[in-house]
Amino acid sequence: MKKIKLKPSLREKKHYLLITADSKNINLEDIKERVKKAILQFIGTLGYSKAGIVFPGIREKEISDILEKNKMLILASNTDYVDHIKSSLILYKDSENIELKCIRVSGTLKKLKEFIEEVNEIK
Repeated sequence: MKKIKLKPSLREKKHYLLITADSKNINLEDIKERVKKAILQFIGTLGYSKAGIVFPGIREKEISDILEKNKMLILASNTDYVDHIKSSLILYKDSENIELKCIRVSGTLKKLKEFIEEVNEIK
């Protein structure tokens, strides 16, 4: 199947959010499920699809190890919905009182990876 190439002006612009949970005894899959649930509760299914939410895979081993160690997750979203996503994370409540926080928003994945490496050096 031939892939259609879009002009850059027609592509959706993405921002990357670095999200963490305040609990240390939670894994990344649980954080991902809680983020999905929080966004669905706040903006609904239609808003979720319009936001174009993607959890990009990280190929670099050292970056993925840092994310795993610090319980951080990267989320890609349409630029118009970044504030909606941050609001949904703030308003999310569950029975275990785990807080979801957006640490950083970046326009490129490269800059976000540089920030993650800086955070790791500080700790």
